[in-house]
Amino acid sequence: MFRRTQGASPRLWSAVTPPAPKTRRQWLAWLLVVGLLVGAGQILSEVAARDQFPLRQISVAGLPAALTEAELTGLLQDQLGVNILRLDLAELQQRLLAEPWIAAAELQRHWPDHLSIHLQARHAVAYWGEEGLLDADAQIFHPAQRPKDQPWPILYGTVEQAEELLQTYQLFSRSLSPLGLVIETLYWDEYGNRRLILPSGLTLELGSRDGLVRVQRFVELYPEVLQPRLSELAAVDLRYPDGAALRWIEWPDNETSPAGSGRVPERLRQLAGR
Repeated sequence: MFRRTQGASPRLWSAVTPPAPKTRRQWLAWLLVVGLLVGAGQILSEVAARDQFPLRQISVAGLPAALTEAELTGLLQDQLGVNILRLDLAELQQRLLAEPWIAAAELQRHWPDHLSIHLQARHAVAYWGEEGLLDADAQIFHPAQRPKDQPWPILYGTVEQAEELLQTYQLFSRSLSPLGLVIETLYWDEYGNRRLILPSGLTLELGSRDGLVRVQRFVELYPEVLQPRLSELAAVDLRYPDGAALRWIEWPDNETSPAGSGRVPERLRQLAGR
């Protein structure tokens, strides 16, 4: 609040701060609020200490397909009958997140006896090595029972390579898709060398650099050069600047290849300088 000073120039003003009102009524109101808060806290503490309001119902939303409701509620079975105010939601959340198929969990109390659980399921997009799985965020997880016969690729690499390996798989898959080909297995060793295997068993050796360029070269060679003799091919080595080396399947001496050409040479370099 500002007040004009008597006798001063019209342009001169002095600031006047009004006194802070501290009436008896205001002090009593504050004491009443504090008392109510303390009393409410004591009441809640006493209610929580008793066996009243036991947890009787647990509802679950977003249950992962790989889990049954019985399996999930089994993780929290010991909480049934516990006073709902005494539930340690943070500890229960950690129990749920320890289950590999659960990516996120939100828990909420509902008075007087209900606990609701909202889950975010973890979705696998690839097999990781011999035992693990990889989700869409390139997180590796190890369920107690790994699903079999899923249309997922098998990826091999180090933990540090997981995200880049998944991106590389997706990139190579887009290049091979127009040919109707899919990647069954993709290896990435500690030196950065990449090798992919198609469902037919054909292996593509890509080396440690220019992976996409080399996959594109395979795509160019495939329709006219490789596909007609696909049943005889064991591997295509694309680690050459402009060509590829083909390794043929070794047929027993008393058998002929599907093309009827007899035993095919162990290795034949073709298309060099193309």
